[in-house]
Amino acid sequence: MQKNYLRTILAIAMPMMLTQIINSLSGFLGNIMLAHLGHDVLAASALLSSTQMMVTLVFMSLLFSMGVMVSRANGRGDTTEIGNLVQQGWLLGLLLSIGAILIYWFIEPILILFGQDPHLAHLVVPYFHWALIGMPILMINIPSSQLCFATGKQIMMANIMLVQAVVITISSYVLIFGKLGLPALGIEGLGIAFDIAMITQFILVWSCFASLHNFKKYHLFKTHLRNNWIHLKQLFVIGWPISVQVSSELTAYSFITYMIGWLGVIPLAAGQIVNQFMLLLLIPSFGFSSAAAMLIGRAVGAKDYADVKTAADWNMLLSLGIVVILGIPLIIFTVPLTHLFITATQPHYLAILALLKPVIIIGVLGIFFDTIRNTLTGVLRGLYDTRITMIVAILSLWIIRMPLAYLFGFVWHGGIIGIAWSGVIGVAIGAGLLWLRWQKKLRTFIN
Repeated sequence: MQKNYLRTILAIAMPMMLTQIINSLSGFLGNIMLAHLGHDVLAASALLSSTQMMVTLVFMSLLFSMGVMVSRANGRGDTTEIGNLVQQGWLLGLLLSIGAILIYWFIEPILILFGQDPHLAHLVVPYFHWALIGMPILMINIPSSQLCFATGKQIMMANIMLVQAVVITISSYVLIFGKLGLPALGIEGLGIAFDIAMITQFILVWSCFASLHNFKKYHLFKTHLRNNWIHLKQLFVIGWPISVQVSSELTAYSFITYMIGWLGVIPLAAGQIVNQFMLLLLIPSFGFSSAAAMLIGRAVGAKDYADVKTAADWNMLLSLGIVVILGIPLIIFTVPLTHLFITATQPHYLAILALLKPVIIIGVLGIFFDTIRNTLTGVLRGLYDTRITMIVAILSLWIIRMPLAYLFGFVWHGGIIGIAWSGVIGVAIGAGLLWLRWQKKLRTFIN
Protein backbone atom coordinates (compact mmCIF):
# COMPACT_ATOMS: atom_id res chain seq x y z
CA MET A 1 0.00 0.00 0.00
CA GLN A 2 2.85 2.37 0.88
CA LYS A 3 4.50 1.68 -2.47
CA ASN A 4 1.26 2.40 -4.29
CA TYR A 5 0.77 5.63 -2.36
CA LEU A 6 4.35 6.68 -3.00
CA ARG A 7 3.75 6.06 -6.69
CA THR A 8 0.62 8.25 -6.50
CA ILE A 9 2.52 11.09 -4.83
CA LEU A 10 5.34 10.95 -7.37
CA ALA A 11 2.86 10.85 -10.24
CA ILE A 12 1.44 14.16 -9.01
CA ALA A 13 4.50 15.85 -7.50
CA MET A 14 7.15 15.06 -10.10
CA PRO A 15 5.38 16.63 -13.11
CA MET A 16 4.46 19.65 -10.98
CA MET A 17 8.02 19.93 -9.77
CA LEU A 18 9.25 19.49 -13.33
CA THR A 19 7.07 22.34 -14.57
CA GLN A 20 8.43 24.60 -11.83
CA ILE A 21 12.01 23.55 -12.56
CA ILE A 22 11.49 24.17 -16.27
CA ASN A 23 9.96 27.56 -15.58
CA SER A 24 12.74 28.58 -13.20
CA LEU A 25 15.45 27.12 -15.42
CA SER A 26 14.34 29.29 -18.31
CA GLY A 27 14.61 32.32 -15.99
CA PHE A 28 17.97 31.02 -14.77
CA LEU A 29 19.26 30.83 -18.35
CA GLY A 30 17.88 34.28 -19.09
CA ASN A 31 19.83 35.71 -16.16
CA ILE A 32 22.99 33.95 -17.36
CA MET A 33 22.54 35.65 -20.72
CA LEU A 34 22.10 39.04 -19.06
CA ALA A 35 25.19 38.42 -16.91
CA HIS A 36 27.31 38.40 -20.08
CA LEU A 37 26.29 42.01 -20.71
CA GLY A 38 28.35 43.22 -17.72
CA HIS A 39 28.23 43.31 -13.93
CA ASP A 40 25.95 46.37 -13.96
CA VAL A 41 23.37 44.41 -15.93
CA LEU A 42 23.91 41.40 -13.63
CA ALA A 43 23.19 43.62 -10.63
CA ALA A 44 20.16 45.13 -12.40
CA SER A 45 18.89 41.61 -13.14
CA ALA A 46 18.75 41.02 -9.37
CA LEU A 47 16.26 43.88 -9.10
CA LEU A 48 14.43 42.56 -12.16
CA SER A 49 14.13 38.98 -10.86
CA SER A 50 13.13 39.83 -7.30
CA THR A 51 10.64 42.51 -8.36
CA GLN A 52 9.02 40.40 -11.06
CA MET A 53 8.73 37.41 -8.74
CA MET A 54 7.21 39.58 -6.04
CA VAL A 55 4.66 41.29 -8.27
CA THR A 56 3.53 38.23 -10.22
CA LEU A 57 3.23 35.94 -7.22
CA VAL A 58 1.48 38.53 -5.08
CA PHE A 59 -1.30 38.78 -7.63
CA MET A 60 -1.42 35.20 -8.90
CA SER A 61 -1.30 33.66 -5.40
CA LEU A 62 -4.95 34.57 -4.85
CA LEU A 63 -5.66 31.93 -7.51
CA PHE A 64 -3.65 29.19 -5.78
CA SER A 65 -6.69 28.20 -3.72
CA MET A 66 -8.24 26.95 -6.94
CA GLY A 67 -6.05 23.84 -7.06
CA VAL A 68 -7.26 22.65 -3.65
CA MET A 69 -10.88 23.57 -4.40
CA VAL A 70 -10.81 21.72 -7.73
CA SER A 71 -9.20 18.72 -5.97
CA ARG A 72 -12.04 18.59 -3.43
CA ALA A 73 -14.65 18.87 -6.18
CA ASN A 74 -12.81 16.17 -8.11
CA GLY A 75 -12.88 13.94 -5.02
CA ARG A 76 -16.67 14.38 -4.93
CA GLY A 77 -16.97 13.90 -8.70
CA ASP A 78 -18.63 17.31 -9.16
CA THR A 79 -17.67 18.31 -12.73
CA THR A 80 -20.10 21.27 -12.83
CA GLU A 81 -18.42 22.91 -9.86
CA ILE A 82 -15.03 22.49 -11.52
CA GLY A 83 -16.25 24.29 -14.65
CA ASN A 84 -17.61 27.13 -12.51
CA LEU A 85 -14.37 27.44 -10.58
CA VAL A 86 -12.19 27.66 -13.68
CA GLN A 87 -14.29 30.30 -15.43
CA GLN A 88 -14.48 32.47 -12.34
CA GLY A 89 -10.74 31.98 -11.90
CA TRP A 90 -10.17 33.33 -15.41
CA LEU A 91 -12.28 36.39 -14.62
CA LEU A 92 -10.51 36.98 -11.32
CA GLY A 93 -7.13 36.60 -13.03
CA LEU A 94 -7.95 39.31 -15.57
CA LEU A 95 -9.05 41.70 -12.83
CA LEU A 96 -5.90 41.05 -10.80
CA SER A 97 -3.64 41.66 -13.80
CA ILE A 98 -4.63 45.35 -13.79
CA GLY A 99 -2.73 45.94 -10.56
CA ALA A 100 0.38 44.19 -11.88
CA ILE A 101 0.30 46.23 -15.10
CA LEU A 102 0.22 49.50 -13.14
CA ILE A 103 3.21 48.49 -11.04
CA TYR A 104 5.18 47.43 -14.13
CA TRP A 105 4.45 50.75 -15.84
CA PHE A 106 5.72 52.81 -12.90
CA ILE A 107 8.56 50.47 -11.98
CA GLU A 108 11.39 53.02 -12.19
CA PRO A 109 10.07 55.52 -9.60
CA ILE A 110 9.00 52.60 -7.39
CA LEU A 111 12.52 51.14 -7.33
CA ILE A 112 14.07 54.55 -6.70
CA LEU A 113 11.57 55.08 -3.86
CA PHE A 114 12.99 51.95 -2.23
CA GLY A 115 16.50 53.33 -2.34
CA GLN A 116 17.83 51.57 -5.41
CA ASP A 117 20.52 52.96 -7.70
CA PRO A 118 18.74 55.14 -10.31
CA HIS A 119 21.04 53.79 -13.02
CA LEU A 120 20.10 50.17 -12.23
CA ALA A 121 16.42 51.09 -11.91
CA HIS A 122 16.52 52.69 -15.36
CA LEU A 123 18.15 49.60 -16.88
CA VAL A 124 15.21 47.34 -16.02
CA VAL A 125 12.47 49.64 -17.34
CA PRO A 126 12.41 48.25 -20.92
CA TYR A 127 11.89 44.73 -19.59
CA PHE A 128 8.88 45.63 -17.46
CA HIS A 129 7.27 47.82 -20.11
CA TRP A 130 7.29 44.86 -22.48
CA ALA A 131 6.41 42.24 -19.85
CA LEU A 132 3.22 44.05 -18.82
CA ILE A 133 1.71 42.95 -22.15
CA GLY A 134 1.99 39.32 -21.12
CA MET A 135 0.56 39.79 -17.60
CA PRO A 136 -3.17 39.34 -18.45
CA ILE A 137 -2.29 36.19 -20.39
CA LEU A 138 -0.23 34.87 -17.48
CA MET A 139 -3.14 35.46 -15.09
CA ILE A 140 -5.48 33.49 -17.36
CA ASN A 141 -2.91 30.69 -17.62
CA ILE A 142 -2.79 30.19 -13.82
CA PRO A 143 -6.37 28.85 -13.35
CA SER A 144 -5.91 26.72 -16.45
CA SER A 145 -2.76 25.11 -15.06
CA GLN A 146 -4.39 24.62 -11.64
CA LEU A 147 -7.18 22.69 -13.37
CA CYS A 148 -4.65 20.45 -15.12
CA PHE A 149 -2.68 19.76 -11.93
CA ALA A 150 -5.78 18.98 -9.85
CA THR A 151 -7.40 16.61 -12.38
CA GLY A 152 -4.50 14.34 -13.28
CA LYS A 153 -3.12 16.21 -16.29
CA GLN A 154 0.26 17.02 -14.76
CA ILE A 155 2.29 15.34 -17.49
CA MET A 156 0.41 17.23 -20.19
CA MET A 157 1.15 20.48 -18.36
CA ALA A 158 4.79 19.53 -17.95
CA ASN A 159 5.09 18.96 -21.70
CA ILE A 160 3.50 22.34 -22.40
CA MET A 161 5.88 24.04 -19.99
CA LEU A 162 8.81 22.30 -21.67
CA VAL A 163 7.75 23.72 -25.03
CA GLN A 164 7.31 27.14 -23.43
CA ALA A 165 10.80 26.93 -21.89
CA VAL A 166 12.35 26.12 -25.26
CA VAL A 167 10.48 29.04 -26.83
CA ILE A 168 11.51 31.58 -24.18
CA THR A 169 15.14 30.38 -24.14
CA ILE A 170 15.56 30.58 -27.90
CA SER A 171 13.71 33.88 -28.22
CA SER A 172 15.68 35.34 -25.28
CA TYR A 173 18.99 34.40 -26.89
CA VAL A 174 17.95 35.77 -30.28
CA LEU A 175 16.54 39.03 -28.91
CA ILE A 176 19.10 39.76 -26.16
CA PHE A 177 22.16 39.25 -28.35
CA GLY A 178 20.67 40.18 -31.72
CA LYS A 179 20.75 36.99 -33.77
CA LEU A 180 19.06 36.06 -37.07
CA GLY A 181 19.52 39.59 -38.33
CA LEU A 182 17.63 41.19 -35.44
CA PRO A 183 19.07 44.05 -33.34
CA ALA A 184 20.59 43.25 -29.93
CA LEU A 185 17.94 44.41 -27.44
CA GLY A 186 19.54 43.36 -24.14
CA ILE A 187 17.14 43.43 -21.18
CA GLU A 188 14.34 44.63 -23.46
CA GLY A 189 14.66 41.40 -25.46
CA LEU A 190 14.01 39.32 -22.34
CA GLY A 191 10.72 41.17 -21.80
CA ILE A 192 9.58 40.44 -25.36
CA ALA A 193 10.56 36.78 -24.91
CA PHE A 194 8.35 36.64 -21.80
CA ASP A 195 5.35 37.82 -23.85
CA ILE A 196 6.03 35.22 -26.54
CA ALA A 197 6.22 32.47 -23.89
CA MET A 198 2.92 33.46 -22.26
CA ILE A 199 1.12 33.48 -25.62
CA THR A 200 2.63 30.08 -26.45
CA GLN A 201 1.37 28.53 -23.20
CA PHE A 202 -2.10 30.03 -23.68
CA ILE A 203 -2.47 28.63 -27.19
CA LEU A 204 -1.26 25.15 -26.22
CA VAL A 205 -3.42 24.84 -23.10
CA TRP A 206 -6.60 26.09 -24.72
CA SER A 207 -6.01 23.81 -27.69
CA CYS A 208 -5.96 20.89 -25.25
CA PHE A 209 -9.14 22.13 -23.58
CA ALA A 210 -10.90 22.27 -26.95
CA SER A 211 -9.66 18.93 -28.33
CA LEU A 212 -9.21 16.48 -25.43
CA HIS A 213 -12.23 14.46 -24.32
CA ASN A 214 -11.31 14.58 -20.61
CA PHE A 215 -11.89 18.35 -20.47
CA LYS A 216 -15.24 18.36 -22.24
CA LYS A 217 -17.13 17.20 -19.13
CA TYR A 218 -16.25 20.48 -17.41
CA HIS A 219 -17.97 22.55 -20.15
CA LEU A 220 -15.24 25.17 -20.02
CA PHE A 221 -16.55 27.01 -23.08
CA LYS A 222 -20.14 27.11 -21.85
CA THR A 223 -20.99 30.22 -19.82
CA HIS A 224 -21.32 29.46 -16.11
CA LEU A 225 -20.86 32.97 -14.78
CA ARG A 226 -24.50 34.03 -14.88
CA ASN A 227 -25.64 31.12 -12.73
CA ASN A 228 -23.29 30.77 -9.78
CA TRP A 229 -20.98 33.34 -8.20
CA ILE A 230 -20.44 31.48 -4.93
CA HIS A 231 -17.15 30.06 -6.12
CA LEU A 232 -15.73 33.53 -6.69
CA LYS A 233 -16.47 34.25 -3.04
CA GLN A 234 -14.83 30.96 -2.02
CA LEU A 235 -11.73 31.82 -4.03
CA PHE A 236 -11.47 35.06 -2.05
CA VAL A 237 -12.21 33.54 1.35
CA ILE A 238 -9.66 30.74 0.99
CA GLY A 239 -7.31 32.61 -1.30
CA TRP A 240 -6.80 35.96 0.42
CA PRO A 241 -4.71 34.50 3.28
CA ILE A 242 -2.61 32.68 0.68
CA SER A 243 -2.18 35.93 -1.21
CA VAL A 244 -1.20 37.84 1.93
CA GLN A 245 1.22 35.06 2.89
CA VAL A 246 2.86 34.93 -0.52
CA SER A 247 2.89 38.73 -0.61
CA SER A 248 4.69 38.87 2.73
CA GLU A 249 7.18 36.23 1.60
CA LEU A 250 7.93 37.82 -1.74
CA THR A 251 8.02 41.39 -0.50
CA ALA A 252 10.38 40.21 2.24
CA TYR A 253 12.55 38.55 -0.41
CA SER A 254 12.51 41.71 -2.53
CA PHE A 255 13.19 43.96 0.44
CA ILE A 256 16.14 41.77 1.43
CA THR A 257 17.44 42.20 -2.13
CA TYR A 258 17.01 45.96 -1.78
CA MET A 259 18.90 45.86 1.54
CA ILE A 260 21.75 44.02 -0.18
CA GLY A 261 21.60 46.73 -2.84
CA TRP A 262 22.38 49.28 -0.11
CA LEU A 263 25.70 47.47 0.36
CA GLY A 264 26.75 48.16 -3.24
CA VAL A 265 26.90 46.62 -6.71
CA ILE A 266 29.31 43.77 -5.80
CA PRO A 267 27.19 42.31 -2.94
CA LEU A 268 24.09 42.73 -5.13
CA ALA A 269 25.73 40.82 -8.00
CA ALA A 270 26.82 38.08 -5.58
CA GLY A 271 23.34 37.96 -4.09
CA GLN A 272 21.81 37.53 -7.53
CA ILE A 273 23.99 34.50 -8.25
CA VAL A 274 23.16 32.94 -4.88
CA ASN A 275 19.45 33.63 -5.36
CA GLN A 276 19.41 31.81 -8.69
CA PHE A 277 20.94 28.68 -7.14
CA MET A 278 18.74 28.84 -4.04
CA LEU A 279 15.60 29.19 -6.13
CA LEU A 280 16.44 26.02 -8.05
CA LEU A 281 17.12 24.25 -4.76
CA LEU A 282 13.82 25.43 -3.28
CA ILE A 283 11.67 24.40 -6.25
CA PRO A 284 11.18 20.75 -5.19
CA SER A 285 9.49 21.89 -1.98
CA PHE A 286 6.96 23.88 -4.03
CA GLY A 287 6.16 20.78 -6.07
CA PHE A 288 5.67 18.55 -3.04
CA SER A 289 3.82 21.32 -1.19
CA SER A 290 1.33 21.61 -4.05
CA ALA A 291 1.06 17.82 -4.30
CA ALA A 292 0.37 17.58 -0.56
CA ALA A 293 -2.34 20.26 -0.78
CA MET A 294 -4.09 18.55 -3.67
CA LEU A 295 -3.80 15.01 -2.27
CA ILE A 296 -5.09 16.10 1.13
CA GLY A 297 -7.84 18.15 -0.52
CA ARG A 298 -8.88 15.12 -2.58
CA ALA A 299 -8.79 12.87 0.51
CA VAL A 300 -10.98 15.29 2.49
CA GLY A 301 -13.39 15.62 -0.43
CA ALA A 302 -13.69 11.82 -0.64
CA LYS A 303 -13.81 11.57 3.21
CA ASP A 304 -10.78 9.28 3.18
CA TYR A 305 -9.11 10.76 6.26
CA ALA A 306 -6.51 8.02 6.69
CA ASP A 307 -4.66 9.37 3.65
CA VAL A 308 -4.22 12.84 5.18
CA LYS A 309 -1.26 11.90 7.42
CA THR A 310 0.23 9.61 4.78
CA ALA A 311 0.26 12.41 2.20
CA ALA A 312 1.90 14.82 4.64
CA ASP A 313 4.60 12.36 5.79
CA TRP A 314 5.63 11.23 2.33
CA ASN A 315 5.75 14.69 0.83
CA MET A 316 7.87 15.98 3.71
CA LEU A 317 10.31 13.06 3.47
CA LEU A 318 10.71 13.34 -0.29
CA SER A 319 11.13 17.12 -0.38
CA LEU A 320 13.82 17.10 2.34
CA GLY A 321 15.62 14.22 0.66
CA ILE A 322 15.92 16.17 -2.59
CA VAL A 323 17.28 19.24 -0.76
CA VAL A 324 20.05 17.13 0.78
CA ILE A 325 20.86 15.40 -2.51
CA LEU A 326 21.10 18.70 -4.43
CA GLY A 327 22.46 20.93 -1.68
CA ILE A 328 25.66 19.01 -0.95
CA PRO A 329 26.97 19.12 -4.57
CA LEU A 330 26.06 22.82 -4.73
CA ILE A 331 28.31 23.50 -1.74
CA ILE A 332 31.14 21.33 -3.09
CA PHE A 333 31.10 22.74 -6.62
CA THR A 334 30.38 26.39 -5.80
CA VAL A 335 33.33 27.79 -7.78
CA PRO A 336 32.78 25.98 -11.12
CA LEU A 337 29.03 26.62 -10.92
CA THR A 338 29.71 30.31 -10.34
CA HIS A 339 31.46 30.40 -13.72
CA LEU A 340 28.04 30.08 -15.34
CA PHE A 341 27.59 33.74 -14.38
CA ILE A 342 31.07 35.25 -14.11
CA THR A 343 34.57 34.39 -15.29
CA ALA A 344 38.02 35.04 -13.81
CA THR A 345 38.67 37.74 -16.42
CA GLN A 346 35.69 39.89 -15.39
CA PRO A 347 36.10 42.87 -13.04
CA HIS A 348 35.49 42.18 -9.32
CA TYR A 349 35.60 38.38 -9.89
CA LEU A 350 37.55 37.64 -6.70
CA ALA A 351 35.45 40.01 -4.59
CA ILE A 352 32.21 38.38 -5.76
CA LEU A 353 33.61 34.87 -5.30
CA ALA A 354 34.73 35.62 -1.74
CA LEU A 355 31.15 36.51 -0.82
CA LEU A 356 29.58 33.56 -2.65
CA LYS A 357 31.24 30.67 -0.80
CA PRO A 358 29.94 31.36 2.74
CA VAL A 359 26.57 32.71 1.60
CA ILE A 360 25.79 29.56 -0.41
CA ILE A 361 26.56 27.34 2.59
CA ILE A 362 24.30 29.45 4.81
CA GLY A 363 21.69 29.52 2.04
CA VAL A 364 21.52 25.71 1.76
CA LEU A 365 20.91 25.47 5.52
CA GLY A 366 18.15 28.04 5.20
CA ILE A 367 16.56 26.14 2.31
CA PHE A 368 16.43 22.99 4.48
CA PHE A 369 14.24 24.75 7.05
CA ASP A 370 12.30 26.60 4.35
CA THR A 371 11.47 23.27 2.70
CA ILE A 372 9.88 22.10 5.95
CA ARG A 373 7.94 25.36 6.16
CA ASN A 374 6.76 25.23 2.55
CA THR A 375 5.69 21.58 2.69
CA LEU A 376 3.71 22.14 5.89
CA THR A 377 2.12 25.18 4.27
CA GLY A 378 0.82 22.92 1.49
CA VAL A 379 -0.36 20.34 4.00
CA LEU A 380 -2.37 22.91 5.94
CA ARG A 381 -3.63 24.51 2.73
CA GLY A 382 -5.17 21.17 1.80
CA LEU A 383 -7.23 21.48 4.98
CA TYR A 384 -8.25 25.06 4.06
CA ASP A 385 -6.16 26.18 7.08
CA THR A 386 -4.65 29.18 5.32
CA ARG A 387 -4.85 31.93 7.92
CA ILE A 388 -2.35 30.38 10.34
CA THR A 389 0.23 29.89 7.59
CA MET A 390 -0.27 33.56 6.69
CA ILE A 391 0.30 34.70 10.27
CA VAL A 392 3.39 32.52 10.67
CA ALA A 393 4.87 33.82 7.40
CA ILE A 394 4.45 37.44 8.49
CA LEU A 395 5.86 36.69 11.94
CA SER A 396 8.91 34.74 10.79
CA LEU A 397 9.88 36.81 7.75
CA TRP A 398 8.97 40.33 8.81
CA ILE A 399 8.75 40.57 12.58
CA ILE A 400 11.73 38.26 13.17
CA ARG A 401 13.89 38.24 10.04
CA MET A 402 13.83 41.88 8.97
CA PRO A 403 15.09 43.37 12.24
CA LEU A 404 17.73 40.62 12.42
CA ALA A 405 18.82 41.33 8.83
CA TYR A 406 19.37 44.98 9.62
CA LEU A 407 21.06 44.14 12.93
CA PHE A 408 23.39 41.47 11.51
CA GLY A 409 24.03 43.18 8.18
CA PHE A 410 24.44 46.83 9.11
CA VAL A 411 24.62 47.41 12.86
CA TRP A 412 27.05 44.52 13.41
CA HIS A 413 28.61 45.04 9.94
CA GLY A 414 28.07 41.46 8.80
CA GLY A 415 27.07 42.57 5.31
CA ILE A 416 25.47 40.01 3.04
CA ILE A 417 26.68 37.13 5.24
CA GLY A 418 24.89 38.56 8.26
CA ILE A 419 21.75 39.10 6.18
CA ALA A 420 21.90 35.45 5.06
CA TRP A 421 22.03 34.22 8.68
CA SER A 422 18.92 36.22 9.51
CA GLY A 423 17.07 34.17 6.89
CA VAL A 424 18.07 30.86 8.49
CA ILE A 425 16.77 31.97 11.89
CA GLY A 426 13.50 33.35 10.51
CA VAL A 427 12.49 30.31 8.44
CA ALA A 428 13.57 27.87 11.17
CA ILE A 429 11.21 29.54 13.64
CA GLY A 430 8.44 29.55 11.01
CA ALA A 431 8.95 25.83 10.32
CA GLY A 432 8.72 25.03 14.03
CA LEU A 433 5.48 26.95 14.47
CA LEU A 434 3.82 25.27 11.48
CA TRP A 435 4.92 21.86 12.73
CA LEU A 436 3.13 22.52 16.02
CA ARG A 437 0.01 23.62 14.10
CA TRP A 438 0.08 20.49 11.95
CA GLN A 439 0.36 18.23 15.00
CA LYS A 440 -2.68 19.93 16.51
CA LYS A 441 -4.72 19.52 13.30
CA LEU A 442 -3.56 15.92 12.93
CA ARG A 443 -5.02 14.97 16.30
CA THR A 444 -8.48 15.88 15.01
CA PHE A 445 -8.19 13.19 12.30
CA ILE A 446 -6.64 10.59 14.59
CA ASN A 447 -9.28 11.12 17.26
